Amino acid sequence: MTRCRYMEVSEITEQQLKIAWERLDAARYLFDGGFYKDSVSRAYYSMYHAAVAILTLKNIRARRHSGILRMFGLHVIQEEDVEHYYASALKFAKEERKKGDYDIFA
Repeated sequence: MTRCRYMEVSEITEQQLKIAWERLDAARYLFDGGFYKDSVSRAYYSMYHAAVAILTLKNIRARRHSGILRMFGLHVIQEEDVEHYYASALKFAKEERKKGDYDIFA
């Protein structure tokens, strides 16, 4: 088993997926409460952590969000592990999160 610092890859993947599910639950809760911008932000982070989990299984790491998106496209989409749609959805969610978090007119 490959190790990343002090945790096994499977442990890191499990933690990332746990975080992804928590963020998704938060997104649903916020959406149901009418907090749509915050819901989009939590939904993006759910997708982000799921992507990190997949990349971790491939022993691929990136330090920035842009790196995760790039590596996800190169090593997951191009290798046809998942459909292209998911890379597009992740990129779209990132842009919508930025708009919701920083654009006062969004």
